[in-house]
Amino acid sequence: MSMLESEIKELALKVKALEGQKKNAGDEAQRIIAAQRNNTETLRMENEHIQEQLRKDVQGSGPTPSSDRMDKLYDLVDTYTRKEPSSISCSLLTLIITIAPD
Repeated sequence: MSMLESEIKELALKVKALEGQKKNAGDEAQRIIAAQRNNTETLRMENEHIQEQLRKDVQGSGPTPSSDRMDKLYDLVDTYTRKEPSSISCSLLTLIITIAPD
């Protein structure tokens, strides 16, 4: 076998190995994307639950709070849901909203 033929075979093996790595990287990217979509959906549902709980808490709190207070509460909810919504439980967020100062 000539040196050129052995070099061609060696390069063919390297190409095959790189194609395998490319496939694995693509599979990993698809797995990450699927996990992120799942996480996004979970956070969206958690956010909806928190907003619904906020509406219930506001309706059940007796006299309607001022518009400024409502804006502050919604801003507080948005702040926490944008930071790390998965790390804040609904009950903790409800407690924060309940005791938030005017």
